[in-house]
Amino acid sequence: MENLIIGYDLGDMYSRISWYNEKKGEPEAVAVLDNGKLFKLPTVLCLKPDGTWLAGAQAEEAISAHVGTEIRNFVQNYEAEPEVEVAGQHYEKKFLIQKYIEMTLNLLRQYVESYTIRYMTVTVEQVSKDLISGILEIAPDWGVPEHAMRVQSHIASFENFVMSQKKELWQQDVGLFEYDEAGMTYYHLTIQNRRQASVVKAQTVPLKMYMSGQMYHDLSPVDLDRQFLEVLNQVLSQKIISTIFLTGSGFDGKWLNLSLKRMCIPGRRVFIEENIYAAGACYSGLLDVEGRSLKQFVALDDDIIQIGRAHV
Repeated sequence: MENLIIGYDLGDMYSRISWYNEKKGEPEAVAVLDNGKLFKLPTVLCLKPDGTWLAGAQAEEAISAHVGTEIRNFVQNYEAEPEVEVAGQHYEKKFLIQKYIEMTLNLLRQYVESYTIRYMTVTVEQVSKDLISGILEIAPDWGVPEHAMRVQSHIASFENFVMSQKKELWQQDVGLFEYDEAGMTYYHLTIQNRRQASVVKAQTVPLKMYMSGQMYHDLSPVDLDRQFLEVLNQVLSQKIISTIFLTGSGFDGKWLNLSLKRMCIPGRRVFIEENIYAAGACYSGLLDVEGRSLKQFVALDDDIIQIGRAHV
């Protein structure tokens, strides 16, 4: 029986799962489909008339066939709206998250026939005290005791992902552009390499007013490329960046042209990494299991929330 370290990126529209593959020495993304090519998991539940619950891709298939009740949007605004109303019924978001994660973890059986969870890190776009407390409370339902559970933000997972890579990728600052249906956001890691420890400071730059999710559908590939180029010229100005990561469904397709050339200057590397948050969460869990911190890495983030084993 395998004893797994899991990183779970819980998004309001899509989620992703990684597990630490000891043979490969790195996180491995969990495929949603049997062909092993799709890793994006729809964050949706379906309640069939007979009381059966479905999650993810199976839920979407049932909904498309008009079988059962569709339940979405149970992650965002957790603190302000702790319940979801569907067809006159009220469901606690905590219950829906418990049900969704419990069912989608079964996808791991594509890789290991039998497993226990040694450590699990759930990462979300933004954490809140209520969301952290709720997830820690329901973790035992997945077979995860509280001492083996961590909840952290996307920024924290991004930091853990970057600082787990070869140092050549973070000799200078590191950037991440996320582009999906909600629009574009840029995350910048300022890295100061000191003798005893590298100090990492994260900054979030909202770009939705310049690159909305609707633009991906409305603009031609050429115009979308030019719009992103203008954003790059502003965001990257006077910055020394070793590596840029791109993530999100908005970077699907072959529209990157002039903008890609703008990013790929000598001395800088560019990667598309769809599983960056789940992988970063997985690395975070690995560090907790091994009882160590990343060598020469100190994160200085704003708005740190800590409840149990929870970190922004």
